[in-house]
Amino acid sequence: MASTLKQIFIAHPVEFAAKSLKHFGEQEGVEVYILDNLDDFSYLIADLVPQALIIHQDLLEDNLSSIKREIAQYPELHTIIIVKSAENELRSEFPLQIIEPFGPENFISIIQQMLVSGNKTH
Repeated sequence: MASTLKQIFIAHPVEFAAKSLKHFGEQEGVEVYILDNLDDFSYLIADLVPQALIIHQDLLEDNLSSIKREIAQYPELHTIIIVKSAENELRSEFPLQIIEPFGPENFISIIQQMLVSGNKTH
């Protein structure tokens, strides 16, 4: 993984939060695509080749089987879960996790630090 992110996908249940993360990502020069449908997005991964997929815990829980099916085709894709609190840390099949709350202005640097350093949780 290069130290500089170029493109990521975000899936967040709160539209304002997703747009905020997109805004801050684009300010850092990262292309951010908001996923609205988690049932079939593998064609987007194949076409756009994002470096990371960031999914909020609520959407993960609601769409677990389809998400696992979609990302299984792309083992090089880093999947990062936004977790609601430290008490809600998820199972090890998704070891990269960002714990809410976090400053959206730091979102991209958090992701870059996690991917470069190998830290599993921020």
